[in-house]
Amino acid sequence: MRQTGRKILFCKDQLGWQEIHKMESGGYAKQEDIWQHLVGFSGKNIVGWDLGFFYVPTRTFYYLDQMAKVIYKLPLSPNETEPLFSRVDIRPQIVPEEDEVFDFNDISEVWNDFTINGHHMPYILEHSVLVLST
Repeated sequence: MRQTGRKILFCKDQLGWQEIHKMESGGYAKQEDIWQHLVGFSGKNIVGWDLGFFYVPTRTFYYLDQMAKVIYKLPLSPNETEPLFSRVDIRPQIVPEEDEVFDFNDISEVWNDFTINGHHMPYILEHSVLVLST
């Protein structure tokens, strides 16, 4: 991590996606393997999982809500004296419609169709800090 003016830039190796970290975290070497593992927790008899993630390139928090079948941006508290992760509330909540960024009927649509600035989920997962909520 390096600081330039007021912006903090993250190096790719600080996101925990080095090969050694992938293997230590369960042996997943590809983002699709991680995604398939999470999708395996979904089913007719299982409520599923929700996924909060901080997308580093845009410094934005997102929340994938499987019950509501929507991905939305999470608002940040404007108090910049607090640490970044303290300024966001990562849990299911009612959000303004303009913060909803993607609606889906099936979780596979998220992998295939959801993008941020033209990047699909493999890139998004590789460049995000993930927070799983069940």
